[in-house]
Amino acid sequence: MKVIKKWFDERKRKKLTKEVILYLVWKCNKLGIKLNRKKLMKLMFLIEYYNPKTGKLRKKPLLGNEWYIYYY
Repeated sequence: MKVIKKWFDERKRKKLTKEVILYLVWKCNKLGIKLNRKKLMKLMFLIEYYNPKTGKLRKKPLLGNEWYIYYY
């Protein structure tokens, strides 16, 4: 039973992440902002950890994604 619940949670998280990325791309295109991979990663990181109620970064992620930091 736990395996099925974990699978559904993983699927739900991936779908939500995809929707957030598509919304960011759409919104940036609408505002005329050029969006590259680096900007998209920064925006996704902020969405993951930013708490709008307090205006600070939270310790636990909202969507549960793993992040890899790339140095350019």
